[in-house]
Amino acid sequence: MSLLKLGYCSALPLVWFICVFMLHAHICACTIIMYSDGANVLAANNEDSEMPFTWLSFTPSTDSSYGYVSFSYNLPFGFCQGGMNEKGLFIDANALESTGWIDSPNKQNYAGKVNEIEYSLAHFSSVGEVVGFFETYDMPSLANTKFPVGDACGRTAVIEWSNHGLETHYQGSGYQISTNFVLANYGSDEIPCYRYRLADSILSECTVPTIGDLRNLLDLTHIEGETDTYYSAIYDLVNCDIHLYFFHDYGRVYRFNIKSELGKGKRSIPVSSLFRPYSNAYRVYAQGYGTKELLNKLETKGIDSAISLYYAIKKWAGSEVSVFIDAAMVNSLGEAMLQQGFVDQAKSFFLFCTKEFPDYEPAQLNLNQISSKKADH
Repeated sequence: MSLLKLGYCSALPLVWFICVFMLHAHICACTIIMYSDGANVLAANNEDSEMPFTWLSFTPSTDSSYGYVSFSYNLPFGFCQGGMNEKGLFIDANALESTGWIDSPNKQNYAGKVNEIEYSLAHFSSVGEVVGFFETYDMPSLANTKFPVGDACGRTAVIEWSNHGLETHYQGSGYQISTNFVLANYGSDEIPCYRYRLADSILSECTVPTIGDLRNLLDLTHIEGETDTYYSAIYDLVNCDIHLYFFHDYGRVYRFNIKSELGKGKRSIPVSSLFRPYSNAYRVYAQGYGTKELLNKLETKGIDSAISLYYAIKKWAGSEVSVFIDAAMVNSLGEAMLQQGFVDQAKSFFLFCTKEFPDYEPAQLNLNQISSKKADH
């Protein structure tokens, strides 16, 4: 497809400051691998993030765009982090420290309604088209991001901004690795990222990497701690299959075909919902996240803010909200307030709990107890 007409502006749009910040803030330490041998074309990524709310979205084709699958944070069909389209084009991103990007006086800033990843998925089928897109327009996101891209014909490339300006590293066959540093700024013996060095050492000894090999490599390069590998994916660009893994559990896989799923219509689902029952590691993480955030709101801004946080997480996580904040947690906070003599605040929590979790009896019993004591007085 040809490049569609874009909007322009002479100044850097505010939306790009926001988008670059989001991309940099949420893609903390991602490992991306691409491989081609002529017959097989594979891509794999670990999405490492502090943000636990990831959505998998399916956008069918239109008369002017390809159908594609994308991943986003916080909202259905939100700010696109990466994905693959029905033509087998794969594109993702690595966050970087400031690259020193400067705009060109001979180019206009890209000012489309969606970010460059989503635009590429919707309108391009080859690496060459994506590279041409980046060469045609100023991309403010290159200030903190680089972009690995591959296509079903076996071409791969990494687009980045180096000390020398815009650089594209092509690979016709073999493998390419992309992590969180500007490759052009370092010699082969100066690579600063251990994940890159580890992946390189393993792939250099692997004649024809399989999906199993890439899965094992994702496992070896995943991270845990303040930032976790939230999901991992292996893409078959020729057959348009995706093997999806959740919360660094590489023993469970959700496999699907893009073309088949796109035929079911436009929709967006929480990634976590595909992996029930949840692993114990994820449950512990999610409950810890919800408890920490709820207590922080309660201590710093009060009960109304804490309740608002629940609804924010419900918006971000959809049906999975109770994994982060459940009835027992809310009821326990109410009971703690009641024991400290904060009756009105406790009542607010119990009321909230009975509204959101009507089948949870302990909250209703606590509410009845408060009403009974007030009646006795």
